[in-house]
Amino acid sequence: MLIVFKHNEHQVELAEQLANDMGFFKFLARKTGRFFHHGEERELDSWPVKNIKGDIEYYLEPPENEKWRNQSIVNLPILKKQYKDLQQYFMTTDIHCDSLHGKKVAINAQGVLLPCNFFNHNLYDARFRTDALPGANQGHTVNGENQVRIFLEKYGLDNLDIHNYTIEKIFENQFWPDLVASWTGPDRLFECAMTCGKQFTKVWDQTK
Repeated sequence: MLIVFKHNEHQVELAEQLANDMGFFKFLARKTGRFFHHGEERELDSWPVKNIKGDIEYYLEPPENEKWRNQSIVNLPILKKQYKDLQQYFMTTDIHCDSLHGKKVAINAQGVLLPCNFFNHNLYDARFRTDALPGANQGHTVNGENQVRIFLEKYGLDNLDIHNYTIEKIFENQFWPDLVASWTGPDRLFECAMTCGKQFTKVWDQTK
């Protein structure tokens, strides 16, 4: 896999040829969705790369060739015209859960069985505790607490832990039907709308 940026977009074909020559099964050019500021709901024109001291060493920039740009981010101005603001979009968009339709789940390093790794991000990602990019949206929190963590703790992380229960038993937990029901209710999880909403699919556009 090659993540395409401005500095290497001219080398994509060369990298693919090299991969073929070396006998790789598949070559994938990733159209990164990182150039979107979640908190400010806008496209980013650069991404600072910091050293261990926190000093900025240089910046990554999105590719100039639209062929290698993330289509959802390219279409962001169109989406903004369709809705009063992006919060309205996130609160109303249909949710097409990749995990549900793909029949897959994630098990994190602690052994907690989760619908996807995006739920795991909400438990540990620094951007929900600091101002780290890509930022946290107001929808990620409820009274200052992470919305996904609140939802998970309602059912108990211990009850979703494979060290405590079999996978079959974990799937009997009310967490799963309640999660699906939340997508069409007033308390929908922002992460689900951000990641698997029907029109803004920057995560899945990365590999198209």
